[in-house]
Amino acid sequence: MRTFPNPVDKSLDLSFYSPSKSIGKIIVKNNSNEIVSETSKELGPGDNGIKIVTDILPDGIYILEITSEDRGIKIKFSVAHQGQVA
Repeated sequence: MRTFPNPVDKSLDLSFYSPSKSIGKIIVKNNSNEIVSETSKELGPGDNGIKIVTDILPDGIYILEITSEDRGIKIKFSVAHQGQVA
């Protein structure tokens, strides 16, 4: 599994391998273990890619959980928004 960039500003790209077709549940939790985002996506056999939009999340540490019939993955990432120039 690969995630980039980390820390993230606007969106996190995730790429991973799935051994078979399944429905993946994607959950983002904050540092207090509260769910801040939850969705499902159909995963195909082979390489898969997911983009997680993070521009509405406050700066901080988050946990991304992806679960499917085959397995579960947890990864930690941080959100650090860049300052905007006026």
